[in-house]
Amino acid sequence: MMRILQDSGVPVCSDQRGSLEETRTITLDKENAWMADLRSGTALKILFPHLLHIPLVDREGKLIDYRFLWMFRNPHEQAKSQRKYGNHTFKWEEARRKFIRKTNKLMPTYFEAVGQMLKVSFDGFVQDPAVQAPFICNILELDELNCTWVKIRSPKSSGLPMGALEVEHNRYNHEGLRSESKFFRKIIPPYQIPKEEQ
Repeated sequence: MMRILQDSGVPVCSDQRGSLEETRTITLDKENAWMADLRSGTALKILFPHLLHIPLVDREGKLIDYRFLWMFRNPHEQAKSQRKYGNHTFKWEEARRKFIRKTNKLMPTYFEAVGQMLKVSFDGFVQDPAVQAPFICNILELDELNCTWVKIRSPKSSGLPMGALEVEHNRYNHEGLRSESKFFRKIIPPYQIPKEEQ
């Protein structure tokens, strides 16, 4: 989502390494003054919404107009993904799943209290961004939204050379209509291809 917003012309907050996951967001419950210095309209990815303590006014005392995109995902799938990424145990995954369910119930109420919020299905957005594009354009007041899919397709089923990376780049407007589309292929080294795709 952050890459799509950036490609659509939205300024994004990144850390010193250029990562779109600003590391200071994990300590928002202790220090959030830096947020008041962000340029108006800047996208910021919050990894731990339960730590979200945000300033309600900027340095000049003006009320900040927050727009939230709540990317929700099946708690089971989200916890499973986080367990693999962090090399955690199955017991940790079960505790995380419970925590995600609780967060999914509580956080939208908070978001709606301090700004405008749009719930976006993670799985739905990945499968068909065109459905969500007009709503995202509307809440963020964008003319168009760039959506990019990256697929590694199996050479066995598609007739592509080993390691063919297919990329489809589309622009969607407020009505969810595709206004521009680009498609290209790139070859990547076989060692970067998941075993199930070989």
